[in-house]
Amino acid sequence: MDELYRGRLSLQEIWRLGCADEPLSDGDREHFVGLARSRFFTFRLGMEHARSGNDAGKRASLIAGFVTELASGPGLERAWRDSEFFRDPGAEDVEEALTERRDGAGDHARVH
Repeated sequence: MDELYRGRLSLQEIWRLGCADEPLSDGDREHFVGLARSRFFTFRLGMEHARSGNDAGKRASLIAGFVTELASGPGLERAWRDSEFFRDPGAEDVEEALTERRDGAGDHARVH
């Protein structure tokens, strides 16, 4: 019965479970990866826009928000690392901010 129910999860529930790195059916896992990719693409577009406007403050804000999402969602972080977006320009800044967050250096991303 659980497997039957899992095939009927809402997108919100798929997102919640996927971000928490909870088990999902194959179909729901595919949906989660698609949702995660959409989020990563949105981050990419924001970073490109901030970079084109040479807006370091906007970049720092985008990174800080994204890092908060990744740090609070182990499944989302895993999807990020498994995606091609992980190799985007700016990904190094995300990784540095994640490391700082884990090391207790604060809640804000630094942009160099």
